[in-house]
Amino acid sequence: MLLLEKKFLNFYTMKTIFSICFALISLNTFGQRTLKQLKDRLQRQPQNSSVEVISQVNDQIMTIDTFQIDTFSPQVDFNQLKIIKYNDIIQEVSPEEEVIYKDKLSWNLTGNRINIIPEFHLEIPEDSEVGEPPLIFSPIFTNLKPLIYDHEQENGYKSILTFMLFAENGEDGQKVKSPVHLEINSSRLDSFPKRFTMHH
Repeated sequence: MLLLEKKFLNFYTMKTIFSICFALISLNTFGQRTLKQLKDRLQRQPQNSSVEVISQVNDQIMTIDTFQIDTFSPQVDFNQLKIIKYNDIIQEVSPEEEVIYKDKLSWNLTGNRINIIPEFHLEIPEDSEVGEPPLIFSPIFTNLKPLIYDHEQENGYKSILTFMLFAENGEDGQKVKSPVHLEINSSRLDSFPKRFTMHH
């Protein structure tokens, strides 16, 4: 009886270890697939483009490196936030991307009004377990309401911009480990607030 119990326990232990290993392999594969999708998206940039990779810990910049897009391979560091900047100019999303954004966000917008700040953020969320894929997100914004004439200001129009962190993967509403700080500056427009922080 003891021998049978021991064999059963050994079988159960091996089965548990196998299940854990399989789960870790699956998660790692998912993480690699996500990073490959990110690299594929970067490859759509003009040839001979470069990316700037900022490694950051607790809002402190540790390193800034520049890579050619065609040789760049995204890497994840469990202890750092990686910010991959692939352009210096705010961009409108492509028509194909616009459909994806509108569907996922349930935004009923007429015309292409979704803009993206051209950078990807890669981090391992605090509540993640070993082997889980990185969270990849980008700051985006849109004017959900069109420009409206402001009677209090001569020839003045105003609108409301909606900013958010768009998750390429992971769960909606997930809290990010490194909050994103944005400042809005313009030589022609007044904005309020001038700066703000997004945590999720």
